[in-house]
Amino acid sequence: MGFTGRTVIAIAAVLIIYSQGAGAEKIKAGGSGGMIPLISELGKAYMAKNPNDTIEVLKESYDAKGGIMGVYAGKLDIGLSARFLEPDEQSLNLTATEIARVATVIGVNSESVKIKSLTKNQICSIYAGTIKNWKDIGGHDAKIVALTRPDADSTKKAVRKGLQCFSSLKEDAQVQKMQTSKDMLHGLTNAPNSIGLTDMVAVDDSMGKVAALNIEGITPSTDNIISGKWPIIKNFVIVTKGHPSGLVKRFIDFIKSTEGASIIKNSKAIAVN
Repeated sequence: MGFTGRTVIAIAAVLIIYSQGAGAEKIKAGGSGGMIPLISELGKAYMAKNPNDTIEVLKESYDAKGGIMGVYAGKLDIGLSARFLEPDEQSLNLTATEIARVATVIGVNSESVKIKSLTKNQICSIYAGTIKNWKDIGGHDAKIVALTRPDADSTKKAVRKGLQCFSSLKEDAQVQKMQTSKDMLHGLTNAPNSIGLTDMVAVDDSMGKVAALNIEGITPSTDNIISGKWPIIKNFVIVTKGHPSGLVKRFIDFIKSTEGASIIKNSKAIAVN
């Protein structure tokens, strides 16, 4: 039986579609909420250049531990962790690749709080509950709305590590706990007179509604992060099972490229090559 002209065209079309999709891959990333906006931007840029590949970034925050264990359990291809692997995680055949460093900051609602800088002791006194009104530290007469993160959160751990007075501080009962980075950003954006633990990526994402305070007069600038003058640093780490390969490796290579570094810089973080 011979082939008609229409049959040949149909077979050719199928072969073209198959050849275009044959090399397509899909990976899934999830974990620390603070990394989701940046990895989403990097994923979009990568897929724009590689339309056959798909990088799915889960929008729900599972924190660093959730991202790491998701990779270990095979549910995620990439775990997003705003910290390095802890001792109990280092024996799980996981590879941690640092992609960026970001300043963890004390953010305030910019529309209501006009203070630009606090000392370390003032920050700790606010969270301990001994300073309760902005007027007591040079601001306006209004009750301070203090927001924090869970103790297991990487942002909270960075603050405890970077501010000595915060290392063993017991927070006042009126300090409100924000479960995710998204919750914290929403709280700082919408609650007048608020102060909270966040990072420069989130501040940038707030479109000016959240301001990062200077600490002891030091700004959370790139130069101060690199020089070590800024006291609170968070590491953005990609966690994979074993050594990266396939699309996972290609995506990491893109993140480490000049284009990836530019996206990271525009998000107010510092690329680590």
